[in-house]
Amino acid sequence: MNTALHETDIAKTTAPVTTCQLKGSLFTLTVLLIYNSDINQLEKELQEKVKYAPHFFQHTPTVLDISQFKLAEVPDFFAIQTCCRRLGLIPVAVRGGNQTQHMGAQHAGFAILPAAKEEPAVKKTVTIASKQQRQEPSASSSSAQSQSATADKAPSVTETTSKAKNKIITKPVRSGQQIYNGEGDLIILSSVSPGAELIADGNIHVYGTLKGRALAGVNGNQHARIFCGRLEAELISIAGQYKINEEIQCYSQDNHLQIYLEHNQLLIRPL
Repeated sequence: MNTALHETDIAKTTAPVTTCQLKGSLFTLTVLLIYNSDINQLEKELQEKVKYAPHFFQHTPTVLDISQFKLAEVPDFFAIQTCCRRLGLIPVAVRGGNQTQHMGAQHAGFAILPAAKEEPAVKKTVTIASKQQRQEPSASSSSAQSQSATADKAPSVTETTSKAKNKIITKPVRSGQQIYNGEGDLIILSSVSPGAELIADGNIHVYGTLKGRALAGVNGNQHARIFCGRLEAELISIAGQYKINEEIQCYSQDNHLQIYLEHNQLLIRPL
């Protein structure tokens, strides 16, 4: 009897322990938009970009965006992979393209990600509503009342903005921290340390000094902006367009800046 109990205790002690666990997480990835299959030109242009910040791009996981390729053109993914790795980038996935192109990417070991999102639906809804209002007659009072009723039902910019879930952080954001808001603005009432990361679909406001990374409009919102009291960031990005520290050092002595997109160019201007 004692022997049986002893063996049971040993079995419990030596029971196999779980060796793995699958979990969801959020990461910021660099996206490389490729327009054609000219590998030599790709490597030349990448070298120009990487030389300004070699440490930043070293061992950087990268997504290849092939949405600009012709439908009948299948990129040489092995050659692209070799080119990127030679310069420090590590391609991990592909987005955009068609099924045939995806098969080529999977053969080279790439994951397939969903295509980039279109412009936010709020802007489209407001535009449609304004077109309807221009088409409706406004001569009679009954028509005016009908317009008013339609306008009350249609979502307005103010109403939609007020429903956005903004996130406010009252304490300094320390190195290694990542703060994400996928439903509105991210507002930091203090400063952001080097190595910290801010990510938002809407605007990013930093009342103090921004020294880490700030990525606004991450879901494709090109109207998002970044505001900061002082700019010493490692990286700033809006809807995928970004600048690294070496490109923005000339603004480090300026106060109260805003960053926004205009004609796909990231601009930095005083408030």
